[in-house]
Amino acid sequence: MADAPQKTAILYRMVTPTHICPWGLRAKDLLRRKGYAVDDRLLTSRPEIDAFKAQHGVETTPQIFIEGRRIGGYDDLRTWFGKPPRDPEAVTYTPIVAVLGMAGAMALATSQLVRGTPFDWMALQYFIAIAMCLLAMLKLRDVFGFATMFLGYDLLAPRWVPSGGRTPRFFVFAPGDRQLFVANEEGHNILRFDRDPRSGRLVRPAVVAETGSPTCILFRG
Repeated sequence: MADAPQKTAILYRMVTPTHICPWGLRAKDLLRRKGYAVDDRLLTSRPEIDAFKAQHGVETTPQIFIEGRRIGGYDDLRTWFGKPPRDPEAVTYTPIVAVLGMAGAMALATSQLVRGTPFDWMALQYFIAIAMCLLAMLKLRDVFGFATMFLGYDLLAPRWVPSGGRTPRFFVFAPGDRQLFVANEEGHNILRFDRDPRSGRLVRPAVVAETGSPTCILFRG
């Protein structure tokens, strides 16, 4: 009995001398794990990339085609295979957990070698020293990448949000903690922010009142 023909997909992805698109690599890996033979077509220059986008009416790469049909980018490919779409706001602790886990293993091994037991009080000091060294190596390797790696960590990357007016004098959460109100004294307005229930970020600012030099906000209930 003849074998069924292998499924094929065409993948257009960006590979230039200065940048390799990570989403293109992920799309290629996902297609292969799903049993597809990948016709990997590289876009190696800015003119080539711009011409491809103009030809297909798209704004991003990679782009995947299966059976003559354009599926779209990596997130669209995940949807095509019935996987949940990637959440760009999702918080991940994987990088720091990996670094600290490696530091812990090295600390236990060092304690075993030096002290004769992995569970010695010096193991904690070894752990702190090794963790700091590993984090310093990451920083020296790519200062910008190391700094931005932590931007998804709520407690390590506080975000500055404009108050929408001059001299914000008073801040208060409404009952239920779903909205924050700001009294801008010299801006002569009161601004309301919605608080995202998942991330805690302040979003959708809106002026709710224009008033003279507000300095306090009270709720009646």
